[in-house]
Amino acid sequence: MRGIERSTGITPSALKDRPELDPSLIFFYEAFHDLSTSRPVSQAGPLPIPISEVLAYCAYYKIDDLDFRATLLDLVKRMDGKYLTDFQKKNAKT
Repeated sequence: MRGIERSTGITPSALKDRPELDPSLIFFYEAFHDLSTSRPVSQAGPLPIPISEVLAYCAYYKIDDLDFRATLLDLVKRMDGKYLTDFQKKNAKT
C-alpha cells in the first residue's frame, strides 16, 4: 500500500488505472527523468531535451553501444514529445 492508501484506505483512480511499466524499460524511463532536469525553458514553456544532453548522458554512463544509444535517443525523444504535447494541451486550457 502507498501512503495515501494507508492513511485513507482508498486507492486513488490514478493509481488503479496506471499502466505497468515493462521492467526492461525502467532504465529508459529513469534516463528520461534524469535528462528532464537539463531541459531548456523559454517564456512559452519547456523546450525539447537537446540531443547533446542525451549524448552527454551516454558518455557519463559509458554507454558505447551505438544501437543502445539510438534506442535511448528514440525513446527519450518519444517520451519528451508526449510530455511537451501534454504540457501544451494543459496550458492551452488555462
